Amino acid sequence: MKKGDNHQNPIGPLVRASLLGCGCGALLCSLLLLLAAAVLASLDQIPEAALQPIVLIAAVAGGFFAGFISARFLGHMGLIVGISGSFLLLLIIMGISLLLPDGDCLLPSAITKACAILLSGALGGMVSVGKRKKIRRR
Repeated sequence: MKKGDNHQNPIGPLVRASLLGCGCGALLCSLLLLLAAAVLASLDQIPEAALQPIVLIAAVAGGFFAGFISARFLGHMGLIVGISGSFLLLLIIMGISLLLPDGDCLLPSAITKACAILLSGALGGMVSVGKRKKIRRR
């Protein structure tokens, strides 16, 4: 493109917003898992039945936050941007799960987790864009 050309590629801001939201969602997910690990470490006996729901809650919260931040950064197209930000987060989570020896990438629980993360990201994007702005009256 020429220097004076004012036409922007519409894909650029979408990718930037998705990457920003994915990073923020991954950070929130990591912080929630770190908090859960600190709480579980203080217990005498770790309840194994509680580990999967804790991980699911942290992943869903991270997906919601990824969708929220992505759509807030772009300002429109909340559903699409929210899903794309949470999809990138899902790819990171599934990639890490593949590296672990007991990863559950192909189990029905992984499909459920993937659907929950994508739906929460879509919801976060719609909430972010649909949030009403204050009207200032003089």
